[in-house]
Amino acid sequence: MEVVFGGTNINAYVIERILNGEHVDPSDITPESISAGYARVSRSSKSVTELREESSREIPKARKSNKTIVFGIGHHSVAEHPCINLDVIGISRLALEALESHRIGVGYTEKSQRYITLKGDYVTPKELDSLPDNLRTAFPALIESQNKLYNFVMPTLLEFHRENNPGLAEQAQSDNKAKNTLEGFAKEDARYVLSLSTEGQLGFTANFRTLEYIIRQLRHHPLAEVRELSDKFYNVASEVAPSLIKLCDAQAFKQEFGVPLQEKFVRKFNSDLKEACRHLLERKIKSRLAEVTDVNLLDYNPNGDAEVIAGLIMNGSQEQFEVAYELAVKAIESKKAKQFLLESFKELTEFDKMPREFELSDFTFELLTSASAFAQLKRHRMMTLLPGSYNPDLGYTIPESVSSMGLEKLFIEEMDKASDSFYKAAKDNPWVAQYFLTNGHRRLSTVKMNLRELYAFSRLRQDSHAQWDIRNTANKMTELAQRVNPLTTIFLGGKDQFPEIKRSLYGNE
Repeated sequence: MEVVFGGTNINAYVIERILNGEHVDPSDITPESISAGYARVSRSSKSVTELREESSREIPKARKSNKTIVFGIGHHSVAEHPCINLDVIGISRLALEALESHRIGVGYTEKSQRYITLKGDYVTPKELDSLPDNLRTAFPALIESQNKLYNFVMPTLLEFHRENNPGLAEQAQSDNKAKNTLEGFAKEDARYVLSLSTEGQLGFTANFRTLEYIIRQLRHHPLAEVRELSDKFYNVASEVAPSLIKLCDAQAFKQEFGVPLQEKFVRKFNSDLKEACRHLLERKIKSRLAEVTDVNLLDYNPNGDAEVIAGLIMNGSQEQFEVAYELAVKAIESKKAKQFLLESFKELTEFDKMPREFELSDFTFELLTSASAFAQLKRHRMMTLLPGSYNPDLGYTIPESVSSMGLEKLFIEEMDKASDSFYKAAKDNPWVAQYFLTNGHRRLSTVKMNLRELYAFSRLRQDSHAQWDIRNTANKMTELAQRVNPLTTIFLGGKDQFPEIKRSLYGNE
């Protein structure tokens, strides 16, 4: 694994000096002066621009200021102004999920297994050395077998998608974009047999407040690969902005601030509590396997339609909301609510976000997804996502193209071998056992999202360009939401479906 410094935001005052040909000391090229300058805004009569430029001329003073304000006084929000870009290379798909579970103040752009032909690169977990000899030998053999099948089925799956997309296939004879699309369909289906240990890479951006939080969380993760990522993040970031990375080194923190850094809770939560919960969840899953469905609506706001409509027609206090809610209920009873919504959203396009009032309605789903579908689900960060561990007891997902072309038996054999290795490895280390599983293996997740986020999810994942697996999940989530909140969900659907949705609601207006 490799973490490479990709860039950071630096003070415009320093940029101007460089462009003017002035000599700039390398120590002045740091984002720390931005946080220090902005931190002084609340207590100074000087302009924010003047404060920022002053801090850039006095880097040692800026670092001292950061230490006092961010960690002494506790105004951590000023550490959100500086950002860092990091290249993360040679990391497993499984470890990437630990990183990408963090939601706020971050950006991820990941190498996609849908568009890239994979070359068989994979990560060997350090914990493999602690497993029995037969499992250490089985791991590389299993990966090699999976990669061999991946390459073997690719031409056949490509033929399937040519036959099922004749217009695109004809276009592909002279259009590289169409050709790449067809090849992408084959790649995204073939990858279901590949291991979660497959190597990936991504571009990562975070503000320093978030980055520090991520480093602290990852350093106590059960997987050595994730802990290594934490160390590498710390090593790079502490060089770029040492005054903003203080809560990640307990010994240095005690020396500098004179008090110990308490990390017992983070450590206990990430190990003991999660391990106990994992066992409880596994027993629960085994007791109700027959009941598990792909998408299950666990809970919702039964008054969601009325509350959203009330939010749209009110403005201000709780008293006003109560009056608006009464009006909304009456509108629903008199069938005027839909008319109100249609009039209010007449100019809505597929590119518009729904207003914040739609956050008054929420839904809690239980989702059974393959690792491939989960990789896309986790990209939607404005929701509560609580995933369980990958578990072969939940089965695995096999693409329709694989079954249609008579390749299902080959996939089942590989996935069963992976499951068998998982069960054996889990006796010694249930966390590292997940490296043996494939993109087709499943996990259960609890997902809570408000209606505004469901619209954002629907626009992207119900679109015809979305991958079929996550599209199936999104379709079922939308269907369940529309059953219980039929009014405020009428505009749900993918971007490409939106013109037809509006025609069905408004006619030919």
